[in-house]
Amino acid sequence: MATKKIVSIDTNTKIVFKNSSGSVVDEDGIPLIGLNTGVLRFTVANPNSWYNNTDTIVPVWENIDQNITISKIIATCDSDPITEVDQDAKFADSLIGLANATVINGIGNFDTVNGTISVSSGWNDATILAGKSLYISYGAEPHADIKTITYQIEYSYDEA
Repeated sequence: MATKKIVSIDTNTKIVFKNSSGSVVDEDGIPLIGLNTGVLRFTVANPNSWYNNTDTIVPVWENIDQNITISKIIATCDSDPITEVDQDAKFADSLIGLANATVINGIGNFDTVNGTISVSSGWNDATILAGKSLYISYGAEPHADIKTITYQIEYSYDEA
């Protein structure tokens, strides 16, 4: 029998473990699907003003606590803009200076089409190491008609 290591205790005080293959299981060895996944949801209000008055990036997650792999990114504008949003999902060593910035999505495949985009393949580098910072980078000023852009980033924690 494999050595069991306590990973966490759920709200029903059920002890969960990592089995010999690294999967998270309950005390009976039943895999717990979804425990190692997460979703980030956020909205950028008035992205045109953000771009002009704040910065060309939107910080999402600074100093990621554990290695993660991005599996899907969705961006939706509140309307179909005259000019689509030129954007990239990126990570860097830090949000200060953006050293070693890396594009997560394939070049150009995260720009909106008809005001929305959903990317789940064609990654440039979807694995982000612990300690890095995740952000959205605008390549050009978002059109003034766009009042909000909502984002959803799906990820999984990588097994240690």
